[in-house]
Amino acid sequence: MSKTCFFTSSMMTTVDVNEESIPTRIANTNQFLDRLQAVWPHQANVLMISSSPLAYEINDYYRDIYKVSFQLSDLSYHAIDVLDARTDYDIHDYDVLILAGGHVPTQNEYFKKINLKETIHPYQGIIVGISAGSMNAADIVYAMAEEVGEALASNKPNLLKGLGLFDKRMVPHVNELVGQTLDGLDIMVDIALKDSHQIDFYAIEDGVYFYLEKDVLYLAGEADYYRDGKITKIGKHNALTQL
Repeated sequence: MSKTCFFTSSMMTTVDVNEESIPTRIANTNQFLDRLQAVWPHQANVLMISSSPLAYEINDYYRDIYKVSFQLSDLSYHAIDVLDARTDYDIHDYDVLILAGGHVPTQNEYFKKINLKETIHPYQGIIVGISAGSMNAADIVYAMAEEVGEALASNKPNLLKGLGLFDKRMVPHVNELVGQTLDGLDIMVDIALKDSHQIDFYAIEDGVYFYLEKDVLYLAGEADYYRDGKITKIGKHNALTQL
């Protein structure tokens, strides 16, 4: 079995109803669910690797969402476990790894603490990155400012060493970020576009993802490619573009 990776902005496991997130069948935008189902083993053992190792209630909350969403999505499983500060699991005992979303630098430090980079490269199975988890899967991570004070902390982009599972960088949830401000700065213009003079990256909407199969990397859907202060459209909706 070879390693198959999905580096997503969102796994699209919930819908919002009356300001509450309800588990739902995973959206098949850009054939995400089709491709996931095609490689998903029967009665999979799934491990969610946390972004916040001490946030036990939040970690369990998302695990419980996955349990329902996977059932609705015809993704059978034997167990879904959470790797955080309470637990010590061997990733090689699992068929599917989920790199959870959250705060990128916090997760990056946790990945280093558990030596995930060293253990994940020989792993043979399915890896699904979600938001921060996808960002930290890169070789060099562009940790764009996301919390108050971070945008003003430095004139240089915050670059971190990631897991090295792919050589691209991404900014997720761009559909939510356009027109938003942080520390008085327009996130995508004053922060992202400015930082692109020093590091290149792809800005993707929920439903767009990077797909790594047999060591070939594809973009599923359309993205904005930021480089040298310029933005270029890459890819097409409902199509794979080899990168």
